[in-house]
Amino acid sequence: MPLEQWIYFLSTSEIPEDADAPGLQEAREKLKLSTMSREEQAAYHRYLDDRVILADQIYTARGEGKLEGRAEGREEGRAEGKNEAMRTIAAAMKQAGETMEKIAAYTHLSPDEIAEL
Repeated sequence: MPLEQWIYFLSTSEIPEDADAPGLQEAREKLKLSTMSREEQAAYHRYLDDRVILADQIYTARGEGKLEGRAEGREEGRAEGKNEAMRTIAAAMKQAGETMEKIAAYTHLSPDEIAEL
């Protein structure tokens, strides 16, 4: 059956809609392109170029976004870790009876943050 479809295409330059021989779909696309005017072909090629450029821009933007997100995430994680460490130190100093001023000087926490501990 596929061979018969190819023979039909080669002898008539037509491809039936129900043709399913391997490679005939690509031949159908080439046939459509060959029947276009030069202006239509140029517009079609510009369209294909634009699709490639757009796909590349999306891919690049996603990659940059991931890198930016990772950097921001790391920075936030470090800040949270540092804050948690200072809160742990402040709690230990508070429990040891240190003054609010001394705890604030060592941990850089506000008096309100220290009072919450």
